[in-house]
Amino acid sequence: MPPNPLYSDMGSGVFCVHAFDESFCQPYMHAHMQYEFLFVIQGSILVENSKQTVTSKPPCVIIHCPYTLHRAQTTDQHSGIYERYVINFKENLLSDFSEYIDLSRLKSFGMTQIPLAEQTSKFLKACCEQIIEANSNSNRKRSILILAVIADTLVKCMVQSESVHSASKLMYIHQVMEFIAETLQLNLTLEAIAERFFVSRAKLVADFKAVTGISIKKYATLMKLNMAKIMLQNGHSVSNTAQACGFCNDSHFIVAFKKHTNMTPKEYARQINLGLG
Repeated sequence: MPPNPLYSDMGSGVFCVHAFDESFCQPYMHAHMQYEFLFVIQGSILVENSKQTVTSKPPCVIIHCPYTLHRAQTTDQHSGIYERYVINFKENLLSDFSEYIDLSRLKSFGMTQIPLAEQTSKFLKACCEQIIEANSNSNRKRSILILAVIADTLVKCMVQSESVHSASKLMYIHQVMEFIAETLQLNLTLEAIAERFFVSRAKLVADFKAVTGISIKKYATLMKLNMAKIMLQNGHSVSNTAQACGFCNDSHFIVAFKKHTNMTPKEYARQINLGLG
């Protein structure tokens, strides 16, 4: 089985970027295997996953768990600058700190919004800048240590505030999402997935919809299209992309892709190459 692009789009370290725009819009839901900390400094931003929508009140941090589909855009009321830091990292980077940080709080399913005090916001901003500096010097260990400080700070903020989150007792669904993402090319049946997690087909379908807000079929299709966009951005052909993402043939892939993006895969790839995406 070819490597899954979801597992290589951001590397194995701590990815951190500082960005600002007058306006911002992600037209499509996307997902990745890393956690994401969206640290909003200023700007009115609408963030949504497949089930929940929140409007940021900066300064705040919004946490996305791995494999959750999400997107963001500035609101109609937005004016000025939308400024943020985005941090992505794989869960295992913090495993050495589990004795000192209650990492289970970061695993609340889906999306968590944490309001920040001004002093905390300044501290986290300094931490983000230190990660960027450490990355520029190829100091991976330092960037991980700073990430641990940020995670610990956010956990303490969650304890102190009524953070907005979409936690669920059905945490096995997160494992289902990971399993689907890892096996997109196999087009597994609902019965096969249910058997893998020792539940009935009916329970799996109901639980998945209750937690994510969408069906397993729709989730798998959106994940396939998300993977396809990554491959097209990396220069893969339409045929190779269709096969790697588990579409039965090129025609099926093209129809599904156009329905999702209003453009064919070739048009999308051309737009990306021209810097318009």
